[in-house]
Amino acid sequence: MVRYFLQTCIVLVTLSITGCSLGSSTCSQNSDCPAGHICASTGVCLKVGPQQDGTGTDQTALLDIPPLACDSPLPGELMLNELLADPGSELDANQDMIFSSTQDEFVEFVNNTDREILLTNVELLVKGQVKHTFPPGCLGVGQAVVVFSGGTIGDPDGFGGALPVISNSSLTLTNSGAQISIRHNGVMLDSVTFGAEGAKDQALTRFPDITGEWTLHTETPGGLSMSPGNCSSGGPFPNCDGTIPPPPDTSDTTSTSDISDTSSDIGGDCKYPLSGSLVINEILADPPANQDINGDANASSSQDEFLELVVLDAEPIDMTGVAIYVKDALKHTFPAGCYDPNDVILIFSGGTPVETLFPRADVLTSDKALGLTNSGAEVRLQAPNGNTLDIHSYGSEGADNQSITRYPDGTGPFQPHSETPTSSGSIMSPGVCVDGGPYPECSLPP
Repeated sequence: MVRYFLQTCIVLVTLSITGCSLGSSTCSQNSDCPAGHICASTGVCLKVGPQQDGTGTDQTALLDIPPLACDSPLPGELMLNELLADPGSELDANQDMIFSSTQDEFVEFVNNTDREILLTNVELLVKGQVKHTFPPGCLGVGQAVVVFSGGTIGDPDGFGGALPVISNSSLTLTNSGAQISIRHNGVMLDSVTFGAEGAKDQALTRFPDITGEWTLHTETPGGLSMSPGNCSSGGPFPNCDGTIPPPPDTSDTTSTSDISDTSSDIGGDCKYPLSGSLVINEILADPPANQDINGDANASSSQDEFLELVVLDAEPIDMTGVAIYVKDALKHTFPAGCYDPNDVILIFSGGTPVETLFPRADVLTSDKALGLTNSGAEVRLQAPNGNTLDIHSYGSEGADNQSITRYPDGTGPFQPHSETPTSSGSIMSPGVCVDGGPYPECSLPP
């Protein structure tokens, strides 16, 4: 069963209600925090316990929020499984007895593990925009979540044991295509990009469920148009029928060829990268004047720009064809090769970097100048199938004669380098942790 709580620290503070406080400890998951705390999206431990919920006129009613013992999600543990961009005029997906081409849009994802997974601060994004952020709660083993674009939930128990919710803002799943992602604390968990095949008056789904390739829902053995909260056959998760469907009708050239799959294994010595398996860890858009960052005896405001990437996957990943985009312009494409877990990749915008200065990283020069404008830019890592591995948009904070970096390294939110607790005021750390040590042995403050 889902343990799902409707109050967050932010809401309580807005209501001027006390009882929720932030500790000094930093964290990346609940187990990093002391007893009675959970890990918040800001990377600090959040104290939980008896909280005033404000339901009474005198705000005396109490809501007991116990510590959440579930694990923070890792890439591949919460998997996108079904989406409906085109409800047409006959699919009442949210069961509120209103047929709506917008409100009945939905996205479904599933806990693909054998343990409870933390939902707190998990975000659902469409075209890079956050559409829903989950309040504190846990998702059960093999349980699904269905996020509807609007309306009301007709019968909360009518989705096969899944958790149905209404998104914070309209999903806007355009029929012509969109990218859908789920992430947690800045780490991409899964992503899918669909095209015109979304405009078929039916859902798109993985088949076999959770692990298979994306296909039109009616092409699965059950022949259903959709199955929000359930397996594609209509049965409850996690006991899905994995019968392989017959080959699709090749006469329909728009069938599913444009759907990007994030789970296929290309074989060889390393696996295809999943969303979140490779992350942007540090960005230097504004090299300080007269500082030769790449060591080639030429202090350059453009060539000394850099990106630092970190492999978070537990297995080696295939980097063949992985691309770096800055403001939607292709800047670098990786050649054939594998990278191991915890490998650090340091990419300079130009010049001739001196590799011996960065012994902990693989040092590269981008195919084209990165063009990391000080005023802000979007940086995106993209797999060959079009799926986003990681993405970050920065603004004027990039123009401060220092880098911006994740803290904690690899998993935390971005912040100015000198303001991180373990930087000792340093303004960058190319190829190493914020504290200057080797990744992943990065220190955290006491």
